[in-house]
Amino acid sequence: MARWSDWDTWAEEDERISVPTLLHYLKASHTYYLDFQLPFIRRELQESITEGDAVGRGVSGWNASAWRR
Repeated sequence: MARWSDWDTWAEEDERISVPTLLHYLKASHTYYLDFQLPFIRRELQESITEGDAVGRGVSGWNASAWRR
């Protein structure tokens, strides 16, 4: 676990971080989640929840057609 006495080490490490590289990583990570992870999660939910089951009936205002795009 990091301690406050490690602050000088953290400051030195911060100076070595490449901002362009960090931004590239963050953008790539964001794109990955938007393009791959979220559609996968959506498909899994579509396949697992139907209007006829307890979960589907229990979700207030659930609209299957809105999920099936």
